[in-house]
Amino acid sequence: MIHFPTEEAFGSVVAEGFARDLKFFGARTGGIVEIADGAPGAELFEPDDWAGLTDAVARWIKEGHPCPAGTSAIMRQRYHPEVYLRQHLQVYDEVLSAWRR
Repeated sequence: MIHFPTEEAFGSVVAEGFARDLKFFGARTGGIVEIADGAPGAELFEPDDWAGLTDAVARWIKEGHPCPAGTSAIMRQRYHPEVYLRQHLQVYDEVLSAWRR
């Protein structure tokens, strides 16, 4: 998967690709950096580094275009709806506890 925006980008499409254990090549911009952090096989480049991107994709193809394993598990741990629910409940508990004091 290649996602190479030249300016700020949240990167939800990146998380979706990782959720399918796709190889990822992308620009080091916006939320993409955070989402790709620790993801196996993720390769990030400066937004104007077209030569680096091209070389990396060519190398990956020559290596037999392997797909990394494990990114789907990382995305589940970070972004599954249950994770968000637990985080929201924790915040609500903290607010209610402070209010009751």
